[in-house]
Amino acid sequence: MSDEPRYLASSDQQLLLKAAFMDSEASRTSWAEWQGHHNLDDIDVRAYPLFPQLYLNLRAHGLDMSKHPRVQGIYRRCAYTNRLLLHNVRPALDALQRNGLRGLAVGPTASVVSQLGCYPLDRFHLAMDERTTVPAVELLNTLGWTTQHLHMPDEPVGLRGASNLENEQGDLMQIRWWSSCNADFWSSSVKVERDDFSLGVASSTDQLLDASVPGLNWHRVPFFLRVTHAMLVFRYAKGEVDWDRLTTDAHERQLVLALLDVLAYARELGACVPDIAMDRLRNTPVSTTEKYEYKYKIGRQTFMRRLGILWLNYRRVARRSANGGRNLRFVDYLRMRWRMGGLWELPRHVLGVIRRSFRGN
Repeated sequence: MSDEPRYLASSDQQLLLKAAFMDSEASRTSWAEWQGHHNLDDIDVRAYPLFPQLYLNLRAHGLDMSKHPRVQGIYRRCAYTNRLLLHNVRPALDALQRNGLRGLAVGPTASVVSQLGCYPLDRFHLAMDERTTVPAVELLNTLGWTTQHLHMPDEPVGLRGASNLENEQGDLMQIRWWSSCNADFWSSSVKVERDDFSLGVASSTDQLLDASVPGLNWHRVPFFLRVTHAMLVFRYAKGEVDWDRLTTDAHERQLVLALLDVLAYARELGACVPDIAMDRLRNTPVSTTEKYEYKYKIGRQTFMRRLGILWLNYRRVARRSANGGRNLRFVDYLRMRWRMGGLWELPRHVLGVIRRSFRGN
C-alpha cells in the first residue's frame, strides 16, 4: 500500500497547498511559481477555498499582501461572511443548548471558530448524537429553519448521515448524525470562546478523522480539500491529537486507507505526524470491504462503481436496522435514498445515475 496520494486534482493545486501551509521560503516560492502560470481571473473554482488561508500564511511569513488586493479581498469577504453566518446561527445554537440538545462544531466550521477567515463556509457543520437529531431538527423547524430535503416516514436513522436546513436569510446548517456509542467524541471535546459566546468543538483527533471521511459522494469533495481540512486542524485546533485513539477509531469505522492518504500528504506540507503513528496505521488490518469501498470512491465514477458504493452503504445501514429489529431490503434502501414515491420510479433514477456516470459527476 503506497502512502503517495494518487488523485490530487492538479499540480497547480499542489502549489496552492504549499503556499497556504508551508514555511516561509517554500510558501513564497510556490506562490511565485503559481503566479507565473496563472492570474486571479482564472482561479479554478475548486481551489477558491484555499485562498483565505493562503493569504493568512503568506502574510504571516512577511509578504506584503497589500500588493495582492484580489487575494486580500477574498480573505476579507471570507471573514465577513463567516462572521455573519456565526451570528445568524447563534440563536439556533442557543435554543438547542437550552433544550438539552448538545452539538459540537465539526469539519471546517471547527477551524473557523478558532480562526474566522481561514476557510469560506457554505454552511455551519454541527455534529449531534444520533438519538437527538430528530428532536433537534423539529425544534429548529419551529424557529424558521426548514429541512432542505424531507426524510421518508420510514427512513432508518443513519441512512443519510446528515440533515441540511436553511433559514429565511438563506443561511445553511448541516446537522451530522454522530454515533451515540462513541463516548470519546463527546468527552474529548473542547470549548472555544468566540466573541461573546462559547461553542463546543470536536477534538483535534475527531476533526482529523472527519477530514478523511470519504462519504457517499466523495468525488464531489476533491482530495486536496480533504487535505486542506486536515491542515487547518493541525494549524488551528486546540489540544493534542490522540494518535492511538485516532488509529483505533479509523479501524472501527473502516477509514484506515483514507486517513493514511490524508496524513501522508499532510506530512509533505509540514504537519507534525509522528513516524510511530504512521507505522501503526500502515500495520492496521484493513478489511476487504474497506479496500473495495475506497477503491470505488477514489476512482472514476462509473455506473458499476456507483452501484457498488450504494450496495456497501446499504449493508452498513441494514446491519444497524437489523440490530433494531428491522429487515431492510436493498430496493427499500434505494427508494428512501432517492426519495421515490414508489418502486415504479426506480428505472428513471437508475437512468439518471447512468447519465451522471457518463458525464463524470
